[in-house]
Order: sequence, then structure tokens, then C-alpha cells
Amino acid sequence: MKKITSILLALLFFFSTQAFGKITITLAEDPWPPFIVKEGSSSSPKGTAVQFLKRIFERVPEIEVKFVLHDSWSRLLDEVKHGKMDGIIILAKTAEREEYMTYSDSYTQKRTVFFYKKSRFPKGIKWNTYEDLSSYVIGGQRSSNYSNDFEEAIKNNVIKAELVTEIKQHLIMLKYGRIDLAAENEVVGNTFYKEKGWHNEIAIVEKPIDVGLYYMALSKKSPAASLMPKINKVIAQLKKEGVPDQIFNQ
Repeated sequence: MKKITSILLALLFFFSTQAFGKITITLAEDPWPPFIVKEGSSSSPKGTAVQFLKRIFERVPEIEVKFVLHDSWSRLLDEVKHGKMDGIIILAKTAEREEYMTYSDSYTQKRTVFFYKKSRFPKGIKWNTYEDLSSYVIGGQRSSNYSNDFEEAIKNNVIKAELVTEIKQHLIMLKYGRIDLAAENEVVGNTFYKEKGWHNEIAIVEKPIDVGLYYMALSKKSPAASLMPKINKVIAQLKKEGVPDQIFNQ
């Protein structure tokens, strides 16, 4: 009888822990200032996107979140796809990614543009279709989605693309004349060039590549994916309170 009672108590403890305990998840991203900022040797990122997600999970007590830096965007996507990583802090939505990720509601806007070097193109650059850019070499990050039209133009060899692993690589390549244009989020590119002191040498093409939204996403294999409706309620409340504007427009 004592043995049976002990087993029952152990089972009760186990199920009560499962019912009332927190789910611990890990959200990752590669460095992408000002959204994702690496500081020193720390593996825990800072930045505006991390700030906002911390505000979200303060109101979702069922989930404890660890934020980590990842060294490869393409590998991170693969890890999320196979459930080795719970999710991604900030990203654009694509049909392919939606097959293996559950997206939150959007929490900030995106504007993706072409950067160019003023001394290389003193009269500027104008374009209407990607055929207008067929003579330029365009840099970007591998596995990033700048827009569906942009990806199709690369796939169909309408434009010539030099794709790199790290974001900063193609921005540096632009500075030193190895590419003609760099495709990047406007805020991210401006942040990088200002930090380097190169911003007076670089300009932005007026017509954007894409204007859209950014989200958080969880692997469909993550134990927290079922809580996305609650996460979205919190995002809606934070928007009503003006929190995204306070963080992303500071």
C-alpha cells in the first residue's frame, strides 16, 4: 500500500508540475542592429526587437524565454523547421516559412531598399522593374526574403545577385565597390553605415524593394506554439498602449 501511495504521489507531482510549470523556450536571431544587437562576447542579444518581445512575455507567465544569438540565418531557419530551435525573434512572412512556423501578429513595419555608393553613381539610380537593374550586381544575405518579386528576379536570372552569409558582408562590399547595390532593411543599413562613419558616402534608391511587416514566429514543433493566440492578445494590448512606437521609433 505504501508503495502504491508513493507512486500515486509521484504521478500527482509530475502532472501538477506539467499543468502549472512554465514552458521554457529559446528564440534566436543572427545580429541585425538595431533590432538584434550583439554586445561583447555575450551570447544573449539586445536590441529593439528583443526589448519588445520581453514586454510580450512579461504578460505570458506560462512561457519563460531565453534569447540567443545565432551565427547563421540559413541554419537557424533549418533548426526551427526541424524543431531544434523554438522560434525566431523577428522575420518577414513567406509561404514556405508558414509551412513549418506559426506566426504571431505583426509588431513592427519593414521597409527594404537598395543602398548605393554616391561616388559610383553620382546621378543616382532609378528603376521601375527588375529588368531596369539587369546591368547591376546586387548584394544580399542568403536565405533572407527581401520580397517575392526580388526572389523571382534572382531565380530567373533577371538580376545578378551576390549572396553572402552575414548581413554586414554585403554592406561592406558596397562600400568598397565590389557590388553596385545592397538590398537591406532601411533601418538596419542606415544603422550599420552610421556606426562605421560611412553614411555620408552611401545613399538610398528612392523606390523601395518592399514595404511590409515583421513578426515573431514559433516552430510548429515548439510546445509554446499552442499559446500563440494569447501572445497575439498581448501584442494587441501593447499596440493600444503605444509600446511598439516607443521602442521602434526612439
